[in-house]
Amino acid sequence: MRNTCLYLLSTILLVMPSSLFGQETEMNLPKEWIQKTVELRDYFLRQNKNSLYELRDLLNKWNRAGLTEKEQTEIALFIVSGSKAYGFSSRYVAKKSNKYFLKEGISVIVSEQYVNVLTKNFELFELQKLGILKNKYPFIIDSYSLFFRELQAFEIKGTENIAEIGSGSGMFGLISKYLFEDLSWSFNEVRQNLIKLIDNLISEHSDFIKTENLSTIKGKRTLLTL
Repeated sequence: MRNTCLYLLSTILLVMPSSLFGQETEMNLPKEWIQKTVELRDYFLRQNKNSLYELRDLLNKWNRAGLTEKEQTEIALFIVSGSKAYGFSSRYVAKKSNKYFLKEGISVIVSEQYVNVLTKNFELFELQKLGILKNKYPFIIDSYSLFFRELQAFEIKGTENIAEIGSGSGMFGLISKYLFEDLSWSFNEVRQNLIKLIDNLISEHSDFIKTENLSTIKGKRTLLTL
């Protein structure tokens, strides 16, 4: 489960290509969910024609190094919040990252190439970490993923006001917003660098994702309600 709480109306919920349409699913997913998720993945792919290969090579390298899923996510968030949200140079981000990860005991050496690859492919990386894309090349849609099971559990109708506590990168909410255009979604995150990253992603993709009624809130570690 993701370390996230979603407040849905007055109820608290704890987060519990064309050939793809031939996939069967035990969950009886709405076809529109799969279709729109494919559209979103293809939109991100168009941002960088080498995305699939670069993402494959990076994940293979990290998996061979024995990095856990949690470590890989933390590495990506730290690096991309520096490059995307703050606009720091790849060289500066690599230097700061290596110092931080050494202190945190994470065995990775970040190069400028790492920074560039993650910055260009971060959205696809997040789709894979959310389980929406299968974890191996060519990263096709996984209709059995936890992401879709969570959406079904929430029973979202599409017009709710949702506050997400511990939003991380914000990609869960952005994808949900693409699937349900009329949602209102508040991203609550305690880390300022992630607030800036979410704001950056909202602005960057406003031409494709309907970003009205999206907002960010700087939370507190002791915050239990909004």
